[in-house]
Amino acid sequence: MLGGDTHKRKAPIKKRTPKRAKDERYYAEQAREFFDDAVKNGTNFCFFCGEMVGNFQGLHHLKGRTNDYLTDRKWWVVVHNECHVVKYHHTSYEQRIKELWWKCFLVRLKSISEELWRKEARKEEKSHKLHPRISEEDDD
Repeated sequence: MLGGDTHKRKAPIKKRTPKRAKDERYYAEQAREFFDDAVKNGTNFCFFCGEMVGNFQGLHHLKGRTNDYLTDRKWWVVVHNECHVVKYHHTSYEQRIKELWWKCFLVRLKSISEELWRKEARKEEKSHKLHPRISEEDDD
């Protein structure tokens, strides 16, 4: 036993700091507003596939969701959940680069950030070094 009746369990470790919880509440409100503004401006197109997004499904954070990037609108883009989660996050890089949407995604990414575009280009170069057959198949 853990000390019998005198043992007191410690409180579990919180999953989020109070600041992060506050930022996430703020983000939830702002994300919806960001999408509504995109609809009003006619810019509610999926950053991945380029098709119109009819209802709010989520946002992609081009620089990730860490620290201040969670709430920095400059790095948010409208997405379809299917494109964002399935095609982008849950597909291997080797599979992605074979898809037509990928090339269009890279063009849109380059128009926003050369730095992020170069990062993706380096992934592609690395992928070709690890899997040379992919580049040979593309040349056919």
